[in-house]
Amino acid sequence: MSRATALIALCLLCLLAGAAPAAEVPHVANGATPAHGVTDVRLQEVWRVGGEDDDANLFGVVAQVITDEKGNLYVLDGQLSEVAVFAPDGRRTGTLGREGEGPGEFRRPADVFFLPDGKLAVVQVFPGKIVQLDRAGNPAGAFPFQAGDPAAGGFAVLVGGNSRGGTTALCGIRQTFAAGKLNQTYFLDGVRADGSTLGTIVAKTAVQDFGNMVLDELAVDFVWTRWGLAPNGEVYAAPHRDRYLVERHAADGRLLGTFERPYESLARDRADHDRAESLLKAQARNYPVPPPVKVADREPDIQSLTVLDDGTVWILSGRGQRGQPDGVMLTYDVFDAKGAFDRQVRVHADADGLEDQLFLISPDRAVLVLNYWDAFLAGMGAGDDAAAAADVAPMEIISCRIVR
Repeated sequence: MSRATALIALCLLCLLAGAAPAAEVPHVANGATPAHGVTDVRLQEVWRVGGEDDDANLFGVVAQVITDEKGNLYVLDGQLSEVAVFAPDGRRTGTLGREGEGPGEFRRPADVFFLPDGKLAVVQVFPGKIVQLDRAGNPAGAFPFQAGDPAAGGFAVLVGGNSRGGTTALCGIRQTFAAGKLNQTYFLDGVRADGSTLGTIVAKTAVQDFGNMVLDELAVDFVWTRWGLAPNGEVYAAPHRDRYLVERHAADGRLLGTFERPYESLARDRADHDRAESLLKAQARNYPVPPPVKVADREPDIQSLTVLDDGTVWILSGRGQRGQPDGVMLTYDVFDAKGAFDRQVRVHADADGLEDQLFLISPDRAVLVLNYWDAFLAGMGAGDDAAAAADVAPMEIISCRIVR
């Protein structure tokens, strides 16, 4: 071998070494059938508040329900802009926050969670900010969310947040407006205590042209209801609307693993189409001139994702929300922390999986909100008939045990 040939061979070896693939991310390709079959549970009522006959507890739009270490429930009302607090026995023990722009005040909040120091963090959508309250409802400053540079036309909306296991994550849209166009970056980020971004978990970009705008369901889709924090701080997210795939990330954005199961996307019937159209039209009302809307042909494969204290991941699919057997409200797919398809859980309740809403609190506790969908649409100003909206039954909250 000549000297030149030897040098070329050495260079090739170096290039090949440099091109070695990164460590493979674990992927769990589940079958269609869970390892431990189907489990049937039912909701056992513990107490209820709200509804037409409870003047002391009137709810507008329940946006989120969380619990603290003592079992108290915190119910965020996105329409009334307040947090109602209930003791484990159902007694209302307080109302935190109020509508406004002063300290401890917010408008149209979308989410609420506890920060590591125990303060309550209320997520206001627009302009995006996080208002902090102590457990007595006193103003406790604001989380330093970095909304963008207003001088450069930057602003942001916030849709959700959570803090668990040492990770704080926020979900929203950063935007800049110029020349009649809105440049958007959708984000799910892990953030530091100073509000700076630790890592991006899911992101996408989009441009809204106000001169030719259509509110397209596919274009505005994101992980809004399809992410959750695990007790160890890992972040689970389902980034694809039309694929049953879940990613597991560290707070700094590193992909730790993925899992999926076979799933046939569900084509929408007329009722599903109308339901989606109603929601888009309600969102369109937030624009100065409501744009036309465009509805997708299929339901999202994954409707929602919840990670419980035992580390299990509970996924509600479009099929798990529709066409259930008599007496069954919803059917969840349950995966272990690594993504193995463990079981399906059928939730029996005197409720409708499309009209009512279930908030999973723990493996043995849930909160059922009756009359959810109609009150939600009315609260968002959907529909043209104000009189009909006024006749919508108010939301009713039922704290439940989950029992076999």
